[in-house]
Amino acid sequence: MGIKLTDLIENDDPQDSLVEDKSKKTMKLLTVGVAALLLVIVVVVVIILKNVIATKQMGRIKNIANDAANLSTLVATTGIKYRSNIDNVQLVGTSLENEEDAFHLDINGKREEYRYGYYYLTNQEVNEFMPTLTEKGEEYVVNYTTGEVINIAGVEWGGRKYHSNMDITALAKGEVPPSDSMVYINTPQDMELIRQNPNGYYKLSADIDMSMYSQGNGWKPIENFYGVFEGRGYKISNLVINRDSENYCGLFGQVYDTAILSEVVLENVNVNGGANTGALAGNCTGTISNCSVTGIVNSSGNSVGGLVGSYNSNQISNSYANVSVTGSKDVGGLVGTLYGGRMLASYSKGTVTGMNNVGGLIGAIKPSRETEVSETYADTRIKATENAGGLIGSIEILNNSIVNTVNSYAIGAIEAANNVAGGFVGNIYAANGPTIKFESVYTAADVSVDTNIRGGFVGKISLPDDLIISTGCLWEKDSYTDKDLKDIGQSNITKTFESKTPDEMLTQSAYATWDLTNVWNVGENTRAYFKWQTELTKKK
Repeated sequence: MGIKLTDLIENDDPQDSLVEDKSKKTMKLLTVGVAALLLVIVVVVVIILKNVIATKQMGRIKNIANDAANLSTLVATTGIKYRSNIDNVQLVGTSLENEEDAFHLDINGKREEYRYGYYYLTNQEVNEFMPTLTEKGEEYVVNYTTGEVINIAGVEWGGRKYHSNMDITALAKGEVPPSDSMVYINTPQDMELIRQNPNGYYKLSADIDMSMYSQGNGWKPIENFYGVFEGRGYKISNLVINRDSENYCGLFGQVYDTAILSEVVLENVNVNGGANTGALAGNCTGTISNCSVTGIVNSSGNSVGGLVGSYNSNQISNSYANVSVTGSKDVGGLVGTLYGGRMLASYSKGTVTGMNNVGGLIGAIKPSRETEVSETYADTRIKATENAGGLIGSIEILNNSIVNTVNSYAIGAIEAANNVAGGFVGNIYAANGPTIKFESVYTAADVSVDTNIRGGFVGKISLPDDLIISTGCLWEKDSYTDKDLKDIGQSNITKTFESKTPDEMLTQSAYATWDLTNVWNVGENTRAYFKWQTELTKKK
């Protein structure tokens, strides 16, 4: 049987088909392999590029973090110099406080305004202000009071943008930026959010009227707070608390040592509470800066202050109260009981009324650690049963603590006191061996009240030894004051304090040993006043 041509064409050798199939499979595998290799190469390139970009970003973040830290220090230092020498220190930048439209940044979907206390610095101004900048092309918003620094361009990381020196510093350290957990407070209801996370970070971004909580017991104090609350100069007005039988009353009840309260402005408060009552906080061991209060604070208990009921551990700075304060024991215009820490560049005005240990600035200092009161003053009217003092009602030390009161003064008057009143301090008592220092302080408070024991400077001193160190301590013996009034009403030590006539108190020579370069001014027809003061203590 013969072989047809069609058989040769249509019936290929099976071996040839097998070879062809293997070839196709090889080509497919090769193609897949090349594609996979290309994909790996692309992924590797992308990773490398991302790492390069991330490294570059982190380099910029670290540079700006370093710049912001140095700039923050310079800004804060300049602010301090400005407050102490306001006539000769120029603040760099343009003030944003009175701008018709608030300067703002849109940060991660939220609008953040910068107004009270903030200054805008152009690129040129920043470079001239701090020539050591690493990133030269940046512009900033700064706050000379708090030292806060905002980089306007910001830095990007993890799909978010960051501007503040705190955030950028945290990124540079590999930490979580504080603003990731920050909550803006815009309404009275937002204040309630703080209770849910007392460790949180909160920023006020609008004026708040608390009138909606004025009925019944009023606002319930935020019982425990450990976080950060930045008021940023916005006003919290019409805070009402009616809780006479409850202790630890104020906007915050108890504020702990990790907490920071800054630039909180309380206006027209009406606070009624038990022991440890103050408009801002009942008891505080945290840091308070640039806070103020106006209104009324009342209590039938102990440790009552216009700003804080009792305070310990950290620092109160650049804060004031202009209030009517009423309490039982340890009642002060700014702080009721000061257990330790530092009070700096703060003052009180208004009236202070109480039974025992009543002071224009501080009701009682009862230190558990070293305590310093510096660059403070009180301009108050005081009514007390016992231990009334123009600045401090009583200093009571039961251990070996140190109490330093420097660069401070008291004016106003002690209008009523049954027993023990002093122009600067009502009563000083110590059981052991403390050190009590007064340096560059004066009082011009009227102590002409009819009381059993009264002194132009101190009402009564009871110490185991002559443990008071004093330098440049003055009291004004005014024409309306009893001629027989002495510097100390009753004392078991030999310490004395120098009296001056009203006219002598208006001369620079009265303050010859004081720091008239950095701390004090003595103007025409004025007693000494602080360089950061805008309102002078003129002759009556």
